[in-house]
Order: sequence, then structure tokens, then C-alpha cells
Amino acid sequence: MRVEFELQQPDFSAFTDHVLTRLLARRPGARHWALLGGLACALLVLGGLLALLQGSLAWLSEPVPRALLIALAVALGLLLALSAVLEVLKRSARGRPPTDPTMLGWRVIELAEDGVRETTARGTEVTRWGAIREVDETASQVHLYVTNVSAHVIPKRAFASGADVARFVDIARTRLAGGRPPPSSSGMAWSSPEP
Repeated sequence: MRVEFELQQPDFSAFTDHVLTRLLARRPGARHWALLGGLACALLVLGGLLALLQGSLAWLSEPVPRALLIALAVALGLLLALSAVLEVLKRSARGRPPTDPTMLGWRVIELAEDGVRETTARGTEVTRWGAIREVDETASQVHLYVTNVSAHVIPKRAFASGADVARFVDIARTRLAGGRPPPSSSGMAWSSPEP
């Protein structure tokens, strides 16, 4: 199946936002950090209750409770710093133009038997199906991921209809799984003949 389109700056920005959202949602240990924060808050509340019940903060003069409170404070500080850094990275990447000007502009994407063929002003490159990690779809784009942060980006406006988008995604997923898609019925042809 073959599609031709112009990849524009808004397409690139939408893809960047999508990738950052996916990375933040999938970042390892996010649940552990939330659990650590919850435990830290619970321990701080428990320490406050102990202080109220005892009528003093004398228990803080003991080395173990003091060390625990310091460790909790450091952990909460690191959690807040990490969250702030990730938010800054996410905001700074939005709308940033690509560093390679050939990433934008006219291109042709073909789903061939040997891989994904992308033709741009630089020439034609083939990404073998074994190198494609995932086929993903958003409301406005189809992504054929090569890494966690790079993909062949195809805006849905490149297709004549929603049925053509669905067929493209189905063919890509079938190829990714190692199968052969059914013959074309949408008027869009394979780049190589069917047997």
C-alpha cells in the first residue's frame, strides 16, 4: 500500500507530544515513586500524631527517627525535582522544529513485502519489518515505530477515507506479525505484485 503526503511542522509537533506522553506514562518505576510518596506522607502524619500524643518532639532527638525523616525528606525532594525536570523537558520539546530539515516535506510511504519504503528528497530508505517495533494510531496520525522515540509518521489526511487508514494499519500490523495481508480492494495497490 502506498501513500503520498507532505509532513508539516504541526504533524511533527503532534508526534513529539504523543511520544513524550507515552514515555512519561510508561516510565519505569512511576508506581514505585507514587507508593514511596504515599508512604512518606503517611510516616510524616504518623510522626505528627506521635508528637501530639507525647506532647513533645523529644523522640526526634533519637538518631533512628531523625535519619528516617531526613531520608523521607530527601526522597520527596528527589521526587519533586524529577517531576519538575520531566515537565520542563516535555514543555521545551513541544513545537521545536526538527533539527534535520528533510524530516519535513513531501514523502511517499509504501508498505512493501520487505519493509517500509520511505521516499523523500534525500532518496529512498527501507526499514525492514524486523526493525519495526510497533504500529500505533492516534486521532490524526499513524506511527510505525522504529525506536521508542522515532517512527514513520503518516498523517491520516494522506488517506482518501477512514477505510483506507484502517486497511493501512491492518496491513502494517499483519506485516509486523510476519503474515501476508489480503489483496487490495480499496484501489490502493501494493508496491509488489500479489502471487
